[in-house]
Amino acid sequence: MIAQAQSEFALRGPMPEMPPGLLASPWTWVAVILLTASVWGVVRLLRARPGKADPAGEALREIESAAAQPPERALALVAAALRRYVAAVEPAAPAGLSTGELEARLGAAPVFLPARGPLIAALRASDLARFAGGHADPTLVAAAAREAIVRAEAARGAFARSA
Repeated sequence: MIAQAQSEFALRGPMPEMPPGLLASPWTWVAVILLTASVWGVVRLLRARPGKADPAGEALREIESAAAQPPERALALVAAALRRYVAAVEPAAPAGLSTGELEARLGAAPVFLPARGPLIAALRASDLARFAGGHADPTLVAAAAREAIVRAEAARGAFARSA
């Protein structure tokens, strides 16, 4: 075949490069890496987040571990564990309250009505031994504290079922 017109065969210059495919683009790989890193970070944060706190279980473990301590230290640890439990369960009763203030605040909390007697008895016996130089048996104080926690948890369960 012979060309009829000379203009048909004129050189047009180099053809523009074809754009790279989606997977050949470096920006695609940067986006994939960033997306993967962010998903991995979110999954890790969700797994590392502590589950639902169990204040009763923690308090009971602390009370059990206090039994191995000397009597004065055991009384202080039992009272501290009991106060932390009350503060975790009842927001109106922070851990820094005195025993009298705690007793007044817990009078209005229905969850602590069945537990109020052993709870206040354990705290008063601990205060008597720690601050007034009296004598209190750490095993009896720990038993009263355990009884208070068991009663409070039973009341919390009953209120949760009725709600």
